[in-house]
Amino acid sequence: MSWNMYAPPAAPRVVSAGGYVPPTGECCQLCGRGAATKRVTLMRNIGMVVLRFPRTITGSLCRHCIDKYFWEYTTVSFFLGWWGVISFFTTLFAIPANLVAYFGSRSLPAPPEDDASIADKRSRSVWMMIVGGIGGFLALAWVGLMALAVLGSLADGDDDVGGIVLALALGLVVGLAPSTVMFVVGILTRLRASAATA
Repeated sequence: MSWNMYAPPAAPRVVSAGGYVPPTGECCQLCGRGAATKRVTLMRNIGMVVLRFPRTITGSLCRHCIDKYFWEYTTVSFFLGWWGVISFFTTLFAIPANLVAYFGSRSLPAPPEDDASIADKRSRSVWMMIVGGIGGFLALAWVGLMALAVLGSLADGDDDVGGIVLALALGLVVGLAPSTVMFVVGILTRLRASAATA
């Protein structure tokens, strides 16, 4: 099951009082905003051991839609994409591919804000802060337990703490770092949405 977006460009929407349409006539294939676009492919995978539910968006998208679907698809894949052999390898490919598409779109100018984009940024910032906060809390708990295990092993005179140190490092890299990034980006997204309404 895959949703590929090969739709023709939608008619440009009026996104500001002046009715902004870029000089080139470009518009986003997903939201119809008149804005600079970039052709990208973003992937999401949900693995359920035996079944999997992939979804793909491909099209010429504006920076707003790339941001929106990058964070949604990458977060879902990061937490739910690994459960199954095929899903594991699909997710192992999808997350780096999404990162390349996301960072490749940073040079696009952001389209002017409208009510829909501001509302989307507000709701996205809330779930990013919640997921990042919960993930960060769980990762900190894991790191704390592993640090206590290392200290306990050293206190008992056990010099073989390589496995515990590896688990500690994995907790930092796989758990704490992505959760912190998500939480911080959620705060920044919220501040941008608030600045747009000011």
